[in-house]
Amino acid sequence: MRDNKWLEKVMYDLWEEQFNDVPRQNKVTIKFGKRAKRTLGSIKYIGELKPSDPDYDIYDDKRITQVTITRHYADEKIPAEVVRGTIAHEMVHYTHGFNSPLEQRYQHPHQGGIMKKEMHTRGLGSTYKIAEKWVKENWINYLKSVGVDPRAKRRRRSRRGFLGII
Repeated sequence: MRDNKWLEKVMYDLWEEQFNDVPRQNKVTIKFGKRAKRTLGSIKYIGELKPSDPDYDIYDDKRITQVTITRHYADEKIPAEVVRGTIAHEMVHYTHGFNSPLEQRYQHPHQGGIMKKEMHTRGLGSTYKIAEKWVKENWINYLKSVGVDPRAKRRRRSRRGFLGII
């Protein structure tokens, strides 16, 4: 099984190879999240560095950006190139100033096919195509194979107690 250390290595390898022109102005972390079936990756601010954090003096911007990847990707049945493509997708968001201290380049994060263009510009065009094709052709069958109904709506948990009382 893949773990968060593996994700970190993939992200930092991508940063060194394809995103080396992108300044890391704040702390960026990555982890597996819940077993999401629709949101394969996300990027958001999760807080700020504290003076006691060993990385505190490294960054001028004290906000922490976190990339979260669906826990389904920990399964080695998912091709590594699909995981790599999803991480690269989130890194493009960072590059474009979404949930990063960099200047926001566009009004909307997927406007006008910018993700595909940026992936191609960074030499990740084949990764983009492989990931997109694999998800389109295999994701629903993968979910079914692990016992997830891909069409089921998520049920919200009620805050009420037994029989709706409380």
